[in-house]
Amino acid sequence: MKLALTAACSGSAAVLGEHLDDDLLSHAHPLQFALDLGQLLRLVGQYHTACGEGPRATYVTCDTAAGARQVAIHLLDLGHRRIARIEGAYRATVQLLAERRDFTAIAAESDMIAVGVLRALDEHTLCVPQDLSVTGSDDLQLSAYLRPPLTTVHRAPAALGAQAVSTLLSLIDDTAPPSPTVLPVSLVTRDSTADAR
Repeated sequence: MKLALTAACSGSAAVLGEHLDDDLLSHAHPLQFALDLGQLLRLVGQYHTACGEGPRATYVTCDTAAGARQVAIHLLDLGHRRIARIEGAYRATVQLLAERRDFTAIAAESDMIAVGVLRALDEHTLCVPQDLSVTGSDDLQLSAYLRPPLTTVHRAPAALGAQAVSTLLSLIDDTAPPSPTVLPVSLVTRDSTADAR
């Protein structure tokens, strides 16, 4: 069953699940909803169209769509149904808070954006995760030391770099062009997410 999800946009933020009600959610398969929401939350996913064309075109990336699905499933399991996606950090969060507060979670495009989100929420006397849950993506070292520690999608930058070098060397050696590589990611659950209020 495909759900018709809508996103109400405001500058660099969007609230997902705008017109979903409990009755609709109770009849939808939770995983399918998470997959659809994951598609909307997908941070990068058009890598294959941005890398060029030709017989030797390839790419190395992380599976950001899977990471978005993991975030979506995690937030859904906690009862969140209205999730804001933030791309513009502090200013986008301040603007979103000025316009509406009907969401229970914020999915930031990256951990650095989540830092700005946390600052804006703190300045608006909103507590994470008691008032709003927040997630990031990248699992930067600082994410474990934020207040509260950030739930985030872990990517393996060393593995990504090693695979990119290997791919580049294969192209330089004029061997058969390597297949595109999509590395796995994993959700790291910390204290910035909790049951929806």
